[in-house]
Order: sequence, then C-alpha cells, then structure tokens
Amino acid sequence: MAETIYQDFIHSVTLKRTSASAKRYDFSFGGSEDFAKHWRVSVDFENGKTFVAKEDETVLKQIDCALEDDVEYRVSILVNDGLCKVYLGEENVADLVLALDGYEGGRIKTNLEESGLIHSNESMTSLTTLWGDIYCGPYEVKKVINLGDDNYRLSENEYTVSKGKLTISETYLKTLETNSEYKFRTVTSFADFDFYVATQEVGAQVTARAEKYYQGDNAQFELSEEATVYKVLIDQEEKAFAQNGTIVTVKANELKALGSGDHQVKLFTANGRPETTFQLYEAVEVIPELPAPVSHVFFYIDIAIFASLIGGYLTFSILKKHAKQ
Repeated sequence: MAETIYQDFIHSVTLKRTSASAKRYDFSFGGSEDFAKHWRVSVDFENGKTFVAKEDETVLKQIDCALEDDVEYRVSILVNDGLCKVYLGEENVADLVLALDGYEGGRIKTNLEESGLIHSNESMTSLTTLWGDIYCGPYEVKKVINLGDDNYRLSENEYTVSKGKLTISETYLKTLETNSEYKFRTVTSFADFDFYVATQEVGAQVTARAEKYYQGDNAQFELSEEATVYKVLIDQEEKAFAQNGTIVTVKANELKALGSGDHQVKLFTANGRPETTFQLYEAVEVIPELPAPVSHVFFYIDIAIFASLIGGYLTFSILKKHAKQ
C-alpha cells in the first residue's frame, strides 16, 4: 500500500496472462488509512470482465472484454475530476467510465505480485502538482479549453507546458471574472484532463459617469485603472465602444434600442470583468415658454376714463371762464 495520497492520477501497467493460475488484476485507490474505504478496478482475465467495485465487493459498473492468453494488454486507469476511466489497449477512448460518488482521493495499492500475471511498464502519475497546476506527464498537449467561459480555446501564448506541467498564464487569468473558479480541460494525446483555477480576488472597477442618460446621449463609464477593454456588454448584448484612458464611451446609436430604466453594463478588461448599472430615459423635448397674450380691454377702459376726465375738466374750465365774464 502506497503511503502517498493521490487524488487525480494516471496508473498504467502492461499485463499478460501466461498461466491458468493467473486470475485477475486489482488496483485499489481512494483508500482510507486502514483501507476500510476504497474503490477497486479489476481486470478479470479468467472471466473476461473489467469492473469497478467498492470495498464491500459491490460492483458499481462492469463491461465484458475478451482477454486472450499470451497477449499483452496495456491497462490504464485515469481518475480525474471525480471520474474513473479505464482504458484497455493503446486507444485513447475509455472502455469504462464511472462517476465516483464521494471520492476525495486517498491511498493506492495493487495485487501485481500476487496476481500471477506477467507485468511491465508500471507507472503512477499524479496529475496535480504542489502548485496546483495540471501535470500532463509525457503526453502531448493538443489544446486547452476554459469550460467555464463558453468553452473558450486558449491561444498558444496563454499557456505553457514545461516538463509535463501545464501552466495558465497570469495575463490571461487576469482577464476573467475576479474571485471565481474556472474549470479547464486539457486535451492530450492520451486523454482529456480537467482541473480548476481560482482567479484573483480584486480587479478593475467601473462606474457610470452620470446618474441618468437620455436617448440621444452618449453613455460614458469610468474605470478605476487604465486597463485595456476588449468587449462591452449591455444587458448581455455586445456593443461598439471607444476607450480613452480610463473612460469608455458607448455612442447614442448603440443605445437607441434600449428601453427606459436600469441597464446592466459589463466590461471585459485586461484586469477582470467589472460590472455596473446606469439609467436611460426617453429624450424630453423642451418647448420654449411663450409670453402670455396681452389683453387690451383694460387699456381701452383706462383711455376712455382718462378722456372723460379730460373732457370734464375742459368743460368745467370753459364754464368757469364764462362765469367770470
């Protein structure tokens, strides 16, 4: 029994049955310290079956396979991301796949010495390094996919492979959502390996430059730092934009299809994918206030009163003048 604790790994061995006394090969994994709990992959040469069982001998999954005597079989067992895959032969298509309910890793052991089978080329490869990167061993990495980001396929400058260890570039990881966990898949010449990467907790922030915008306005958003913006989504729809330093502008014609109210903005930047909201309202037509119409009624009344007073005064003056004569 190995003292090393394994979680994600590849175990391979070449087996050949040359004697009727050789029955089957057992590989146990996920074992507790006393092996009271474990899973077991068995390749049964005598009965032509391969199966996965629990420690209480409960068979979880089984397949029939014709295993001939005096023929070498390359048996590979891949345990990765809660799945157990068994390969019989050199083909990179699994013959048996089983989800391991409650699997958390553990110790391993085999019955190679007791099995009576001729064996060679035994190997055990842990897929998780001390640094959390995925270890691909001697297999060629054909592509790397971010399953948690719409199955985005990484370009060759977004990851490196050195001595079997795959590392995702920090520059690429900074473009993802902050404080999140992403599931990646590495497609190799042997099989697909899945692993998880946690992104940094803090990235660029964004705010709307105005509390309200109206139809016909350009909407502007301000970043907390000068991070290159690759894409702008408003209500999950991509919009054309312009960037000048920390200011990102979405022109009015990009907003005309939006209704009145709150809208969600998401910026894809070189340092995270910050989000904010802004308010948009219909354009308000401003009508100049006209002066109130002038009424001439009182003007005419005033003129009439004034004329009558003048007339009365003149009449009084003439009468007074005649009286003196």
